[in-house]
Amino acid sequence: TSRTTALPIEFKHALAWVNFMVKSNIPVDIKKIELVNVYTEGKFTIDQTQNTPVTSWDFAGAIASDKAILNYVDETTLNTIAGVDIDGTTKLVNTDYAFGDKGILLPAQPIPNFKITYDLGEGDLVYTVNQPRGTWENGKKYTYKIAITFNEITLAPTVTVYDAVTDMPINL
Repeated sequence: TSRTTALPIEFKHALAWVNFMVKSNIPVDIKKIELVNVYTEGKFTIDQTQNTPVTSWDFAGAIASDKAILNYVDETTLNTIAGVDIDGTTKLVNTDYAFGDKGILLPAQPIPNFKITYDLGEGDLVYTVNQPRGTWENGKKYTYKIAITFNEITLAPTVTVYDAVTDMPINL
């Protein structure tokens, strides 16, 4: 039969958006933030045999590896910048996180640990974040706010649904 009205099509993201933000009140050089043993590819399946489609990721044959996600590109020279210096003048309030404009799209999967490699002027230090287990879900943005002080490193994760196009750069 022919249709005389528009047929609505619902769009849903097939990947999770993972984003890190960092702030510090001391001088620190963030060398890299690295996801540990994470999948960057797999087979995405949509089961449409039910009224509501069910999606899943299959990692059979895929290899999980460490993935550094703190890679900034100088827009003028297009050179990759390996580390980012924070001069320590950032005030410790919620709105002053730096480097929040980068992220990575990843398949839904158990949340991995991640490592922060940083230097306070005495050589590289590595802080491993052992996440409470959960799962990154398709269509959600996971923002990890990291605050570095002289005494501690704290982490404040948030989860939001991303359903609109933004001008935020995302690494694929």
